[in-house]
Parts: sequence; structure tokens; C-alpha cells
Amino acid sequence: MIDEYVKAKKLADQAVRKAVLKGEYPYLPALEDILPEEDMSAAVSLGLMEIPLDSVAGTKTKARQNVFALNFLPCAERDSEFAMKWNSLYESQAEEGIRDPILVCEYKRKFYVVEGNKRVSVLKYLNAVVVMADVRRIQPKDKDPLDEEFAEYFRASGLYIPLMTTAGNYRKLTKIMGEKEGQKWDDRSVRSLTASYYQFRNAWMRRYADEMEMCGDAFLICLSVYGTDGIRNASRQKIEEMLRKIRKETDARPAEIREAPEEKKETKSLKDILPFTGGKKMIRAAFLYDGDPNDSVDVFEHEMGRILVEHKEQGQLVTQKYEGCREKEKIVAALEDAVKTCDVIFTTSAIQYEETFRFALRYPEKRFLNCSLGRTHAALRTYALRRYQAEFLLGVLAAVFSARHKIAYIAEYPESGVIADINAFAIGAAMIDPEAKVYLGWTGTLDSGWQNFMKELDIDVFSASSLPGHTDEIMPYGVYQLDGDKLINLAVPVVNWGNYYAKLLDELRDGWQNQGKMPVSYWWGMRSEVLDVRVSEQLPYASEKLIDLLKKAVVEGNLDPFDGELHSHEGMIKGRFDPKLTNEEIIRMNWLNDNVVGVIPQMNELNETGKKRVEKSADV
Repeated sequence: MIDEYVKAKKLADQAVRKAVLKGEYPYLPALEDILPEEDMSAAVSLGLMEIPLDSVAGTKTKARQNVFALNFLPCAERDSEFAMKWNSLYESQAEEGIRDPILVCEYKRKFYVVEGNKRVSVLKYLNAVVVMADVRRIQPKDKDPLDEEFAEYFRASGLYIPLMTTAGNYRKLTKIMGEKEGQKWDDRSVRSLTASYYQFRNAWMRRYADEMEMCGDAFLICLSVYGTDGIRNASRQKIEEMLRKIRKETDARPAEIREAPEEKKETKSLKDILPFTGGKKMIRAAFLYDGDPNDSVDVFEHEMGRILVEHKEQGQLVTQKYEGCREKEKIVAALEDAVKTCDVIFTTSAIQYEETFRFALRYPEKRFLNCSLGRTHAALRTYALRRYQAEFLLGVLAAVFSARHKIAYIAEYPESGVIADINAFAIGAAMIDPEAKVYLGWTGTLDSGWQNFMKELDIDVFSASSLPGHTDEIMPYGVYQLDGDKLINLAVPVVNWGNYYAKLLDELRDGWQNQGKMPVSYWWGMRSEVLDVRVSEQLPYASEKLIDLLKKAVVEGNLDPFDGELHSHEGMIKGRFDPKLTNEEIIRMNWLNDNVVGVIPQMNELNETGKKRVEKSADV
């Protein structure tokens, strides 16, 4: 059977040439090149177990690394002693199988062979999936969130599959499988995950053999859409169809954030430019709300937007709404109903993102958009308001009317974008009054209520403009001055979702360029005429003039709260002449401006609604 060795060597030679052309090291990595000997000697035995051959990455010592190409296939000449031993092992495997376990060191979810390199080589040549191994783990000294997350996942499940590359994915996997973090997995979950993963892995191997490092992340996406049964029981043709749908989602690309609608030279009708509607005269759009418009300011504003855009597109657009879509069952039921008749589906809350994404993959001929920040999937576009621009102006106004240099800012939960709103408000206040302090309160954590919070601090001006939507008590909306027990409204942020939705439909008129090819997020603000600040008619004309002047500067791009020198509680964030913060830095902001008195609450300090909304608003 020396012919089999020749075939294996040919594949090894091809891998070497390919690696050299790409500027990569063509042979096996050696663990001793990565870690000092003292670290390797501290390995802890995990015992015998099956490990995935995909994760066997190299050898422990440099002595044997040049005998194998980086794909673990043999490089030695066919008449060498090594070739004879490899061939003998191949024949043994063909007749009775390789029974002796290999010895490996595991470091950062990769295995390095101590004993058994040729056994691994033969099994990889035969496209085996697993190998029995005596595993010794080397604990990384540096703290890596992904390593720590995997260690907890392994303790609970005992599995080295799938191999993830992104922090947060093991927690997502645990949740999808219906298991609780930190608790031992049910045997049925282990078997179900193992069977569905290897079914998926084999299909991925056939189609994307050179991209196996992405297999685990792709599996997680597929699992979230189709479930373990859907993958395990799928035909080869069905699996191939799944792969085509999710392949573009495995590329870790940041979203293209579009800050304003593009100027349109001509306006086309919806029925002329939406080819996915099949030439129908009427376009149907669905709106999913996570609450009731009568109980929530933000849901009410989306509902007004739906009514206004339908009126504006009269004769070409008809809409339908679904209220109370907060729990998974109601979200799924609404989406299942909407896809039967609708061409465009807007889900208006971040907590609806995951289910919307699953439907976007299942129905690529439809158009799905979710109102959220910070997500990056090609199949589902997101849209959000650049609220911090309005909050900046409200902070300016609050400082003008605060006689005590004290302003309260009442937020609900620290969802994506909310920290930027708080900081923009505080920066605006500091520009008018350098002594101004912004006292931060969270309705999701305040036990005594927001009124007592301000009374205890002797506050005379406060803002509650973060659109509280699910609190038990009704709160004023906007910036207010307190005169005894009397509330005097100074200004309110104004959201025009009708204009926003009309402009999003204009994007459809443009053919929705790059649909499904790259993540796109619309993050529009005052320049796009979807956000404004309305001051009280009783405001002194000089104050109104100030706000109008600053508003014009913001719209024209000459004033940005996150440009120039910035300071947090911990120190300087950026210098005076440093570039202004990027969109990503604003969205992911996790610091408070130096004139904010308060903290960002931890997850365990939030109520159950808050935990869900914060978790869903971030890419965790």
C-alpha cells in the first residue's frame, strides 16, 4: 500500500507550496515555540477522551515538525524509514483500526501532539473526525475572555466541539441548547449537539475545506436557525442549502454604518424597484412592537411612524402591526404570520433581533430590518437614531436653567447607545456651566423612585428623555425645571419615525445595494430630518436662539460632542487635536464623562426586563 503514502505525500507537497505562496510557515507549529518549558510542565491531566482531529494543530517539539506539512500529512521521501512506518500504520488502521490513544497537550483549545504524530497523520489522511487522546491542559497565563468562557463550557459539557473564534459564542450555544451556564449538561444535549455538529462539519468540510477555522461559528448560526433536529435530520441537499445561506455571515466584518440617506436624483415608485415583490401593485410592510403604544413612549413613536409612512405612500404601501412581541413565542408567531403576506418586515426592538435574524436567513427574498445598534449580519439590516445629538442640545439647555449646578439624568437601562446619550448630555451641560454635575439615576435599579432620587439631591433641573418604555410609573418626557412641586417643561426630543421609514423605503427604491453581501446599519440623526429638539414656547428668545445656533452647527457637521478633548472618571479619553470618536467607539462606549455622578449598573443589579434588554441590545 505504498501508493497511499505517495498520495498522502502529494497532498502534503501541495499544502507546502500553497503555504509558501501565501507567506505562511508550511510545516507543523511546535508548542515549544509558543510556550516556555516551565509552562508546559504545569499541564493538568484531563484523562482519556475523544477529541476532534480538526483541532489537532501541531506537535509539542520542534524535532518532528518538518516531517509533516501544516495539514499533518507526511513530507518524507517514499523510500525513507519514516515512510515505511507511516505505511505500516496505515495498513494497521485499514485492517483493525488504531486503538492506542495519542498523548496531547491542549493550549487555547488547540491540541499539540506529544506522542502519536503518525497516528494523527494517517487519520487525517483518511478524513477521520475524532481520535482517542490522553489530554493534558496548559492553562493560559494571560486572561482571555474566550478562553475563560470555553473553560466553563467544557466543565459543563465535556466537549471540545465546536471550536469558536468569538467571545460570547459559547454562552450563546449553551442558551440555544437549553442548558444553564455553569451547570452540568444533560446527556441528551451532549449527544444531540455532537450528532448535529458532525453532520454539519462534514458538509462544511466538503464545501469549505480551506476554511475549517470558521466551521464552529458557522455551526452556531445554523443551529440558531434550524436547531439540532433540523441539522441532524437534514438531507445532504438541504445542508448544502443551509451553507449557502449562512456562508456570508461567517465573515467577521464590521457593519457599514450609513450616517445619512444618500441624495436621490429621481424618485421611483416602490412597485417599479422592488423585484422581490413579483410586480405586485401594493407593497406590504409589517411592524412588530415589543409593547403597547398606549403604555410605551418608544412604541407609540414607532406606531405614529407606521401611520405616517403609510399615509405618505398612499396607494403603494399598506402596513400591518403586531403588538406585545416581547417573548420568543409571540415574536415567532408574528414573524410567521408576517412573511405570508409582507415584503418588508420592521422589528422595532433589539430584543426581537435574534428571531428576526433567523427569519431573514430562512426567507432571503424578503427584506428584514431591526431597530438596534451594534449588530453585524449581512442578512438583516439594522436602523437606529443618533439620539446623542439631541441629548447634547438638551444638556446645554439644562445647564442654562440650573441655578444649583445640579442636573439629574434619569435613564432606564444601559442598552447600546444609552451611555453615549448620557455623556453627550453631560458634555453639553459642561460647555455652558463648567461646574455642572449630572447626577445619573436608573429606573431599572432605583428602589425609592425617581422623584425621591431628585428630592434627596436637591435637584432643580432634570432630563428623562431616554424614552422609558417598560417602567411601572409614568415619567415626564424631556427636560424639566422644578419650581416647588410644579414641573416646567423646557424642551423635548422629537423623533420622526415616519420620515425615517419613508427614507428607508427610498433605500429599497435604490435596489438595496449589496443586499445580503455585507452588514449594513443605518444610524441617522438630525441631518437626516428624523430627529430634532423642540423647545418650549415660554423659553426666553435668547435661549431658543442658542439652541437653534447649536442645532445648525450639529446638522452641518461643525459641532460634535465627541470631538475635542474628552475626560472620563478614569482620565483622558482623547486629546484636543485627536480625531473624533468613531461610530464604533460611540456605540460601544463604556465610560462616563468626568462631570457625571453615578455608575453604569452591572447586569446583576438590573431587574429581569433590564437584563433581557441589555443582553439583547449587545452582540453577546
